[in-house]
Order: sequence, then structure tokens, then C-alpha cells
Amino acid sequence: MKRAISLAAALAFLCAPAALAAPPPIPFGFFCAAHPADCQPARASSIELTDEAMAILKSANRQVNRSIRPARDAADAWELNPASGDCEDYALSKRHLLLGAGIDAGALRIGIGEAVGETHAVLIVITDRGPLVLDNQIGAIRPLASSGFRLSWLSGANPMRWERGL
Repeated sequence: MKRAISLAAALAFLCAPAALAAPPPIPFGFFCAAHPADCQPARASSIELTDEAMAILKSANRQVNRSIRPARDAADAWELNPASGDCEDYALSKRHLLLGAGIDAGALRIGIGEAVGETHAVLIVITDRGPLVLDNQIGAIRPLASSGFRLSWLSGANPMRWERGL
């Protein structure tokens, strides 16, 4: 027996944010081909935001923000620890450093959205107190809700699957 579904129900299902999953941006796919250890699927998780965890996040944020000279890359190559680079390079370098420090990969997400009127990428850390933004344009680590960053796309616990918003 066929089950009828209304047009409104079909549109609601198709337009629901949870239903909007996508493959990663093409430059991220190239990055993962070059750095497969940084792109392994993980279980979705969050970290407990202890004083020690916050110190690790602050150290990584500060270290990467100081080590990369801001520059737009014409080729839009996403790289680890370049001498100069743009927002994606900062976010990936922070994620790589935090993975090495033992932070769970499932809690480290790349976010793409809008900040100060332009497209921007940041590292988002999912914590037990809510998501935090590590941004190369701002030295402080801030809660996503008060960061001014409007999230459009977010890498999943499996970095090869991206989802709309958070």
C-alpha cells in the first residue's frame, strides 16, 4: 500500500537543516589526500572544558596565530603550518596541533561562515559548555553564540562529511 505524503511535509523534510549534508570543500579534499591522519572519521564528541583543556586551547590558538603571517592565497590551497596563509590554514593548523595534544578529533570542527561581512573559516571546539571559536582574527577564544561568527557549514565528526550550521 502506498503512503501519501503532503507537499508541505516533503518540503519540510528536504529543507530541514539536519538533512543538508554535503561533501567537504574541494580544497579540503586535497588537504585530506595529503594529510590522511588529520582527516580520519571519529565519533561525535565534546571535551570537558577544564582549566587544563582551556590552557591547551589557548596555547594552540596563540601559537598558530603568531606563527602564520596573514595572506590571501590565490590558489586557495589549504595547508598545515605555512609561513603565510589565510583563515583555512590557521584553522587546520590549530586542529592539527590540538590533535597532537590529545584533544578528541570528534570535538574539533572546521567552520565556514561569515564574519565582518566576508566568508571566513575558524576552528570550532565542541565542549561540555558549548562550542568555542578559535579565530585567527581575534586572539581570544569565544563562545560561538557571542562570537559574531555566522556559521554556514561545519565539518562533521567525520571531516569528509559537512553539515549545514550547528
